[in-house]
Amino acid sequence: MNRQESHNLIMKAIDKLDAREKTNQLKTIKKGTRLITKHLGTPVRATSMESIKQGRGFKKILLVDVKGSDIGLFDEIGSIYVDDIVEVLA
Repeated sequence: MNRQESHNLIMKAIDKLDAREKTNQLKTIKKGTRLITKHLGTPVRATSMESIKQGRGFKKILLVDVKGSDIGLFDEIGSIYVDDIVEVLA
């Protein structure tokens, strides 16, 4: 195994750890949880309006209250894809 192949394996392992950590963070989302989302193009604060859990699994789309005033837009409540959640704050 050459140096490039070992570097690629290490980077894949790091990506898997990051994905696992993000999944664990997403599992803790409940009503009122503070989030950072990227669905407007830039990171914006948001508050979850519902739990991410649904039956035995997790929702793909989440209802949130977005603080658009952070970037000069209106504050609105709407649905976003869970993939657009960058960070779970609390």
